[in-house]
Amino acid sequence: PHVCRRQRQMCIRDRDLSDEEKVGLTRIGESVTERMCFEKPHVYIERIVRPKYVRKGEPEHGVIARPAPLSLVEGCKYDFSVAAAILTQKFGFHCPTYRQQDWFAQSGWSPSRSTINDLINASVEVLRPLYDQMWWLLLQQSILLTDDTRVLLLTRGALSQEQLESLKGRRRSGTPPGDEPLELDDRGSVTSYAWLYTGLEGFAPYNVLHWSLTHQHSVVDEHLASFSGVIVGDAYSGYTQIEKRSDGRLVHASCNGHARHEFVKAEANEPILSAEALSLYRQLYDVEERGKLLGLEGLLALRQREAVPIWNRFEQWLHSDRVARVLPGSDFGKAVGYLRNQWPSLRRYLSDARIPFDNSQSEQELRQVTVGRSNWKFLGHPQAAAGRMQ
Repeated sequence: PHVCRRQRQMCIRDRDLSDEEKVGLTRIGESVTERMCFEKPHVYIERIVRPKYVRKGEPEHGVIARPAPLSLVEGCKYDFSVAAAILTQKFGFHCPTYRQQDWFAQSGWSPSRSTINDLINASVEVLRPLYDQMWWLLLQQSILLTDDTRVLLLTRGALSQEQLESLKGRRRSGTPPGDEPLELDDRGSVTSYAWLYTGLEGFAPYNVLHWSLTHQHSVVDEHLASFSGVIVGDAYSGYTQIEKRSDGRLVHASCNGHARHEFVKAEANEPILSAEALSLYRQLYDVEERGKLLGLEGLLALRQREAVPIWNRFEQWLHSDRVARVLPGSDFGKAVGYLRNQWPSLRRYLSDARIPFDNSQSEQELRQVTVGRSNWKFLGHPQAAAGRMQ
């Protein structure tokens, strides 16, 4: 006989001899085999019964019953758990709506694409106060990490005249240089942008995404209109000039990981000088690695004691004749130019132990978009773009 008894997360299955086979035998123990099993997700109908009552002889009190359970929208016949599963599939596992239809069909429910989209839209409205609260908490921090990436947007005749004007001179995604600029007919696709902002670990460690049609400085200025503090990011001009545009309210700390990568790309072009720069960066990273277990005061002291002298040697190397003789247009020349242009911002972490050495944290967090993008390919509508990035 096969008897399965569920106990918490374990299924105990008795696999014994038949009664005929056990005649004349004495049980002396048992052998146990454990293995993990899988059951496909399943859906079921929850029937909520709410008895109704009246007071005899008192019709003015009407019918008395418990209120209907909360739902996404009034009269919705789908539980919050259904919406949570849809949101997890779409935003957590990057599964497009049409693939979700097949996944749910295996569980016995075959929803239409419009049903799934309606549940997503209703969920977005319910969760918007949480999103606003997370963004507000991030803006209360003194240090924000940020990064952005490109996302293809299908315009589908849905852009306003103001948005169309902002696209003047922009080319359709994938259009090679030299072709005609993007026509203002709004019937194709264009590259849009997803912006990620996150707090340091332990200080409102949330990821908040924004979406924009353009990559203009005004986008960042609008995002950070109520923020005061340090922005840790790459060398995008919207960050490098932000201190001047904000009258000192915002300060940019540049990412040393990006500066180092420029010398990695230049190794084939200038192997010896690139190796020297990378050696100095290895020493700087070694200081950061040894400072991970120290408190803020200990890390700041370590940086001042060991990292500052390395930066001083770096500066001497940067102004040496060997480096100066390299052509500015070469890969190594571009890496040197990057380092010189970002020099004060790259060293800003030396004066504040809370500022990270590089921006790897936000870059890793943004991978959820760049990896998921290989599944969902594009954003299908400007309104959907804004909703998805939030």
